[in-house]
Amino acid sequence: MTGSIAIDVALGLVFIYTLYSLFATTLVEVIATIFQTRARFLEKGIKRMLDDDTQPVFAKEFYQMPLIKYMASGLWKIFNKPAYLKARNFSQALLQLLKDQSQEGAATLDKIRAALEAKQYTQTGKYLLNLLNDAENDLEKFKEKLETWYDDTMARVSGWYKRRISLITFIVGLVLATIFNVDSFQIVNKLSKDPKAREQYVQLAGQLAADTTFANDSTVRDSLIKNLNTLQLYASQSIDVLGTKRVNCTTDTTSTTAMKNGKDTPSRHCYLKAMWYSSWDNFWGCLITAIALSLGAPFWFDLLNKIVKLRGSLGVATSAEEKAKSTQQP
Repeated sequence: MTGSIAIDVALGLVFIYTLYSLFATTLVEVIATIFQTRARFLEKGIKRMLDDDTQPVFAKEFYQMPLIKYMASGLWKIFNKPAYLKARNFSQALLQLLKDQSQEGAATLDKIRAALEAKQYTQTGKYLLNLLNDAENDLEKFKEKLETWYDDTMARVSGWYKRRISLITFIVGLVLATIFNVDSFQIVNKLSKDPKAREQYVQLAGQLAADTTFANDSTVRDSLIKNLNTLQLYASQSIDVLGTKRVNCTTDTTSTTAMKNGKDTPSRHCYLKAMWYSSWDNFWGCLITAIALSLGAPFWFDLLNKIVKLRGSLGVATSAEEKAKSTQQP
């Protein structure tokens, strides 16, 4: 392939990845919402902070504090915990919890110290007491240290969550690639040999990259999801270019279900076969697609824009060279 064809093939492939990674991202968001994945990881982080490895200390009571309890949506009875929590809410709820656990002294700081001293036999209580001592018995400094501790822990929790979401996205991507036969090898082969299909994909990619409804949004993923109907149109157009599962389907004209409006339709056996791999190459092609989709829609949308700009700049340079040569000819 020439350099121009290679760029067009890459652009078409990235366009396909953008579409299907959007669908995968949307499905993963639904799954994460149903199973309260964010809230569960937040709870895991809170327990890591406020409980010892072998025994509970403060986490259960923390989630019963009104400030935290009423942040939950209330839609899930089995697991009803907030999915997001700001550092100031964490420190405020924890300070109120410590204050309520002690009846000693009149000052807030005295009550907090007494509550921590009562738990200093635990690792969590000892750590919090050390934070209070480091703050030199200054309540505001102690609050700042609690918020810094929370932010540092949540940075690690975000890493845990992203790894879990990446795994779920890969599984969803593999299912999508299998069902719709999004075989990277077949796509590259088709685009490299079919100029018409390649040109259509370049046009679709250019339209998507130039769509201001996507480009102007601060969060690409959210913009893609909001404009799902528009992308479904792109998807239907792309199917017209490449087609769907490439298997030899036989027509069953003997069964009554195979007749619809007087026309022969593929048998159920054909549809089931279309949802599985026809060869090892087909399997590896779908696996590569699944790995690509796990990178997420924002990654591919950003790369799509870069390739479109690169292709445009190369086209301008080529036109300038051809114009210069034509002016030099006698």
